[in-house]
Amino acid sequence: MLRPHPTRNRSLALVAAVMALAAPAVQAAAPKTVVIHVNGGINLPTGDFKNENLLDARTGYQFGGGIDYMLTEKIAIGVDGSFNKNKHGAEGDTLDLGLGDTYRLDKDRFTTLQAGVHAKWMFPMQNSPIGPYALIGLGAYRTKEAWTETYTLSGTATTSSGEYSYGKRIGGKLGLGADYQVTEQVGIGLEGDYNFISQDKARTGSSSLQYLGVHAGVSFNVMPKK
Repeated sequence: MLRPHPTRNRSLALVAAVMALAAPAVQAAAPKTVVIHVNGGINLPTGDFKNENLLDARTGYQFGGGIDYMLTEKIAIGVDGSFNKNKHGAEGDTLDLGLGDTYRLDKDRFTTLQAGVHAKWMFPMQNSPIGPYALIGLGAYRTKEAWTETYTLSGTATTSSGEYSYGKRIGGKLGLGADYQVTEQVGIGLEGDYNFISQDKARTGSSSLQYLGVHAGVSFNVMPKK
């Protein structure tokens, strides 16, 4: 009489468990489903925002979230927001003014708040828990710069602080991302989006500020009542 092989049985049991976990994940989010996102990552300044002769912002961090409403299995609309922080490239540098006098930029940070609306198009991936998508958004951005500086003149150090607001400006973003449905209600995802913020060139010296946001997050599906 043949006896079941214990190693083979364990392997079959493991495969069955993985298939049971993945089964609900291959289903696309149904229409009228509400999806709540929480995410965090980095933002990389580009263009004039990164230009050393203008704002000279360096790579920083961001966190945020959003809510999507599934119109169909492929199309969603929603709202989103994020908090972004970048430091000035000259932060911590000391400038020799001659005759023993110096200037030091102790701290210089940019803070950008973003809030807007967006639309997503999900690319169909049959029998897969992975759902790639494209995103387009429009919203309001507010960037502020705050700094602390120290002058040392004739041996006497004087420290002061300042702040400058770039105002509330209209901007937009384009992005690509993908979600992996761990269960029917919970997913994890990765997204990259390019943000473009209009500016008053006469006031700031730049016609626009740009940055690339890259973030990972967790999503929670609130299923429609049957």
